Amino acid sequence: MSERIYSGELHEKALRELLDLLFGSSSEEAYALLETVPDRYLDEQEQREGLQFIRYAELTDPAGWPLGRVFHKEGELRWQQRGERYRVVYAGSNQEAANYLKATVTGLEACSKESFYLWGERWEGNFTGEDAPGESSSSCALFLESQIPRPLRYPVSGSPAKRCKINVVAYTSPEQPFSNYSRFHSLKEVEE
Repeated sequence: MSERIYSGELHEKALRELLDLLFGSSSEEAYALLETVPDRYLDEQEQREGLQFIRYAELTDPAGWPLGRVFHKEGELRWQQRGERYRVVYAGSNQEAANYLKATVTGLEACSKESFYLWGERWEGNFTGEDAPGESSSSCALFLESQIPRPLRYPVSGSPAKRCKINVVAYTSPEQPFSNYSRFHSLKEVEE
């Protein structure tokens, strides 16, 4: 299926409207990866809360996150706050994005689909004391990795799978044959 890349700058209200237009009807199948951009040293709680990977349905305030991406199988919207506005890029098949953004690349064709393991293995135990994570979302499971000094949360179900993979789609365009673009596609639990 042919997809397009759209880009532009939006105010907060338009960002919210565009997210709802693109992902609102499939909010249970969409994911949000959100990040703060600190301008000072963050304490431990702020560090834990400064990066969230949740289901889109749980995202209450996209404008509260200076960097973000929301994705599902049909597309991905990325944003970065610049002052009062947001620089936005959408790659996907929903052409209603043209109501808010300008098409910059058309005729994208998927040239490969790949999967990458996310850090950590599912943790079924309990945390106590200083290492206890903050309140966890009901749809997020905890994963631990010895190289990362905090628990990781991924928005997956309660299956017994030990690991997670992120599925990525890479594209080429006849208009720009030597450039490529990739976007997140979906999240998958695996037993490996």
